[in-house]
Amino acid sequence: MAKLRYYLIETFEPTLLYGLLWGALGVAAAVAGGGSEILFGLLAVGGVVSAQIGVNLLDDYFDYKLGIDKETTKTKFSGGSILVAEKKVSTRYLAYGGMAFSLLALLAGIRIILGIPSIIPIVIIGGISVLFYARYMVKVPFLAEIITALNFTLIPVGAYAVTMGSFYGISHPLLAFIAVGMFVGNAIIVNGMPDRKPDKKHGRRSGVVLLRNNRSIGRYHLAWRFATLFFLGLGVLLGYLPTLDIIAFAAFLLISLYVYNGIITYKNPASYEKYMGVNSLSFFALTFILLIAYFI
Repeated sequence: MAKLRYYLIETFEPTLLYGLLWGALGVAAAVAGGGSEILFGLLAVGGVVSAQIGVNLLDDYFDYKLGIDKETTKTKFSGGSILVAEKKVSTRYLAYGGMAFSLLALLAGIRIILGIPSIIPIVIIGGISVLFYARYMVKVPFLAEIITALNFTLIPVGAYAVTMGSFYGISHPLLAFIAVGMFVGNAIIVNGMPDRKPDKKHGRRSGVVLLRNNRSIGRYHLAWRFATLFFLGLGVLLGYLPTLDIIAFAAFLLISLYVYNGIITYKNPASYEKYMGVNSLSFFALTFILLIAYFI
């Protein structure tokens, strides 16, 4: 029973909340706009979560096989899987489990395509990311952040289209979808600080690895944050997003500066963990604000 618990923990990581909440945001926006295919939308969310599990397992597999996990300091938000490093979960499970969940995501995608063929480009992008992110995409300069932001933007876009039955009216919530996608792209920067040296050694080329010092990484973080704030603020000003989002705007600005301070003063994973925690919690809190805004 104890061994099963380790496998469940490895499979259902807290980061799955990203896919779940981002997908729920797309469904909520569609329902607010008159969409009625809620069960179909939930199938799309299930496919997204399956794809995310597949990516996580395969990412942990390649990190372990390449030796990256053996050189990182484990925190709650970075450093790879401690369960794999301690051999409580087998690498065979990571490989086959990752492929199995990816297949479930593919089957969900095929079913969705049969109902709404216009969703094909989103399914293709997601499929390519699942297959090639951990092995190849992370080695292309700055692509890790960009492809992550793109995929997590497409999650609510796809859930919206499936629930609505088309892309009709998507111009209104699209700015919010872009913003939440950029939230997760930014997480690659923030959570990558403790793993910077081993990632560089093993060929990963995210912004955190390529930029020269903590201050440069901090400015890169702020650039992503201010771009996110731009999309949120523009949506409110244009009347496309609920005015409640201005609360998210103000809170996100303060959190951005707090995390920036953590990046430029980074010394070790233990003292930095609180900044990663605040950053992650801010994503979830702001997404809840967006969800609530669509229901009032």
